[in-house]
Amino acid sequence: MKSITFIIILAFTINTSMSQINNDIEIPKGVVYKKTTDAINEQAKKVILNELKKPKYTLYDKFVYCGPNFWTYYKNNAKVGAIEKGNIDFKVPQPDGKTTVINGKLIQTSDDFKIIWDQIVKDFYSPNLIIRKLNKEELKYYWSIIFFDIEEPIFILESSNLKIIIDLNTSYKIEFIELI
Repeated sequence: MKSITFIIILAFTINTSMSQINNDIEIPKGVVYKKTTDAINEQAKKVILNELKKPKYTLYDKFVYCGPNFWTYYKNNAKVGAIEKGNIDFKVPQPDGKTTVINGKLIQTSDDFKIIWDQIVKDFYSPNLIIRKLNKEELKYYWSIIFFDIEEPIFILESSNLKIIIDLNTSYKIEFIELI
């Protein structure tokens, strides 16, 4: 009897532990989400924090997509709005099932990236900044506007009044940014 009880407790413990490992985020049905190692995610967080504290603009490589919410929010900023090249359109699903076309931007130069990143630093860097994984609703929205699989490292930077998706590649370069 003791061995059966032990096996049941052991099985329950293993099952509980495994579900905690696999359920750190809830991935919506139909969304392709590829996880990476904890070490890569932690290093990505450090790189982001370092770039927020003292920008060296190492997060830029060849291009950065600025999503429709991001561009709508920042295009009226004099410096950000002066970026001329890289106009793109996103088809954004609406609650009624229809889609709306909203402008975004494809950042294609390091000078333009510096303008964008300086604004992000201004709006997000604080001791109260939260860096976390996306939740189910944020994943559903992001999946609806992109044309590629979601792959870690990807985070939400959450300030007191704004939330932004920072999607990096495994070289810790930003590929996509979007306000939520």
